[in-house]
Amino acid sequence: MSAYRLTETLADAVAVLDALGVARAHVVGHDWGAHVGWMLAGTHPERVRTLTAVSVPHPRALRLAMRIRRSQRARFAYLGVFRSPVAERLLLANNGAALRSMLKPIGDRAYLYAEAMREPGRLTGALNWYRAVSVADMAGVGVITVPTTYVWSDKDQIVTLTAALRTVDWVDADYQLVAMKGVGHWIPEEVPAALAEAVLRRIGV
Repeated sequence: MSAYRLTETLADAVAVLDALGVARAHVVGHDWGAHVGWMLAGTHPERVRTLTAVSVPHPRALRLAMRIRRSQRARFAYLGVFRSPVAERLLLANNGAALRSMLKPIGDRAYLYAEAMREPGRLTGALNWYRAVSVADMAGVGVITVPTTYVWSDKDQIVTLTAALRTVDWVDADYQLVAMKGVGHWIPEEVPAALAEAVLRRIGV
């Protein structure tokens, strides 16, 4: 399970930059990718030109929201299911009905993604990230000192407005909060063009 710790994905990100000979990169990540982006910008700011984090806010802002907002804690109730040893069986029962329902906001691709997860070992690999995640992994992420955009959506089923608004407290650089109205958690799938515009605006293209 240690291979699924976020510290490992952080090390992978640095290794990829090294292998490509890239000293500094524009970093964009959604969900788990946003987690890695925050960690990379927080622990290796010299490797990050800009950060665009999508859906998932700064870890400290999320922890604060979990502490002071019952609604944020309630939205994370699914983590208990994902971490359980019977999660695969529950999500794949009835030809993956629960998994397809969870992915429904994605649209037409939901069926394709759900079918891919039915391949032996794939869903377990995905769920192991939830099983291995640790508060300790995120504790080292402090103030971000690189230009940052956080993209949040007001219909996000997971991240509350409080977590989104308090992210600014942890960025000591040029910062922008982009709020997507009427959009759910799957921003790259639901509004790819709007997201691309936000990313390019941050990068300065």
